[in-house]
Amino acid sequence: NGWILVKAIVMSVGIGAMQYVGLMGYLNHTNFSYTPFFAWFALGLLFLGCYLAFLLMSRKKTTKNDLFIAGLLLTGGLLGVHYMGMRAIVSNGISYHPLFLMGSVLLSFISGMYTIWIVITQNKLLTGQLRIIQDAKKAIVLALLLSAVFYFGLAELQFETDYFLQPEMGLEATYL
Repeated sequence: NGWILVKAIVMSVGIGAMQYVGLMGYLNHTNFSYTPFFAWFALGLLFLGCYLAFLLMSRKKTTKNDLFIAGLLLTGGLLGVHYMGMRAIVSNGISYHPLFLMGSVLLSFISGMYTIWIVITQNKLLTGQLRIIQDAKKAIVLALLLSAVFYFGLAELQFETDYFLQPEMGLEATYL
């Protein structure tokens, strides 16, 4: 169980960092802050989803149903970190575009299921350079999927400009 804990921590921190750093980059021209409780709660949801999924997959006899549930747990973690992370932003002026919202949920599900597929199809017979190439290909696809999830998540955001986007450092509203 120690390795499962380490895997869940590493995956949670990586995805959470991508979420918050990406959001800060996206909103770099605005004044905003996070509510610490919701930000940590979001990371806790992500960790819990990752940990339970990895724990479920670590059983000796894993069924297809277990793998599907593990994918749903990862999906829940991804959605949890995104939407609770959005809730952590101190603002009442955020809403979501429905089409991009559905796209974000669908991509989160695909990413969660792909992660499970990576784990169960890991060819343990490959060694050396072939193993590194195989792992690198899967990691690149997963990184692209997760990036798409969060870019869809950013595209779905709609802000009430009068309330939320306040110019700072002398910028005029026309530049926003």
